[in-house]
Amino acid sequence: MKIAIIGAAPSSRMSAPYRDPSWTIWAHSPSQFNQLPRQDAWFDLHSMQRMTGESHKTTYLAWCRLVPKLYLQEVDPRFPNSVKYPKDEIVAEFAPFSSYFLTSTAAWMMALAIYEKPEAIGLYGIDMMAREEYQHQRPGMFYFICEAKRRGIEVIIPPESAINWTEPLYGYRELDGQWMRMKARQAELNQRLNETKVQSQLCRDQQLQIMGAIEDLNVIIESNWSN
Repeated sequence: MKIAIIGAAPSSRMSAPYRDPSWTIWAHSPSQFNQLPRQDAWFDLHSMQRMTGESHKTTYLAWCRLVPKLYLQEVDPRFPNSVKYPKDEIVAEFAPFSSYFLTSTAAWMMALAIYEKPEAIGLYGIDMMAREEYQHQRPGMFYFICEAKRRGIEVIIPPESAINWTEPLYGYRELDGQWMRMKARQAELNQRLNETKVQSQLCRDQQLQIMGAIEDLNVIIESNWSN
């Protein structure tokens, strides 16, 4: 058995092995529902109140009833295809680290995939690049990627996916030529940005001076040559 986990990032989600029947396709994210060539299971692990409480999700909820298997927090009679996600078993399986790393739907999916002991796990459309949204979620995915490999499961990540990007070793990165070049470029861009800010302020000051001079002329003209 091989499991492909599909996220919404456009970088690699369409490169998943949809046409290969040896792969089981697991997907999530309402933003991409009804857009994939195949999904054998769909995951929505938010509360049912949140899942059904937003009127704009009517079409999404109707579609969820049509997927072969729908993982929810609890079985819901409104979704005949729903199955309960085995939260307690997963938390126990990865204790004592569960609360540290089960920080996203993708992490819960990765944990369940590992629990089912497949030959391989593929990660497609999972980048987690936005700092504000994903900075606390990326470590969870890193943990489960490492845990899968530790247990002898092959983890396949396409080169386009940013989830495979890691930082240089702390403390030693200062000796890395690529890091030096990136830092130099960063410093250059910051300097240019600061220069444009100074120029913008100078232009603004000049505009105010010219506007003041025009106003003075208007006063003089109106005072001496007005009708």
